[in-house]
Amino acid sequence: MVDESLLDRVKNAAPGFYTERDGGFWYIVTPDHADRIGEYFVSRDTARLFLLVAAGAEPMPDHWRVIDASRLSAMVEVGNSVIPTLWRRPLEQHFPTFAATIWHG
Repeated sequence: MVDESLLDRVKNAAPGFYTERDGGFWYIVTPDHADRIGEYFVSRDTARLFLLVAAGAEPMPDHWRVIDASRLSAMVEVGNSVIPTLWRRPLEQHFPTFAATIWHG
């Protein structure tokens, strides 16, 4: 079942971005289809919520936490056993304010 409210908020805050999966975990794709900004989300709603956070439209949930930031990526604990990966370059390109909170500009 699609959370229409969440989908509408994503369409307004991050037009063109979309969530997809190839039989496994969900990932977030940039509008030009060139990059993934994050992958290994267990649910589509979690991926969409992360997109809202990255776009600055909603605060990061209290139980989420960004960990293991490296030169190329970071991980975000979202409260389940699978920890999604965030990709630095596309996040810096599309959501520089959010990326700066992880990689300090």
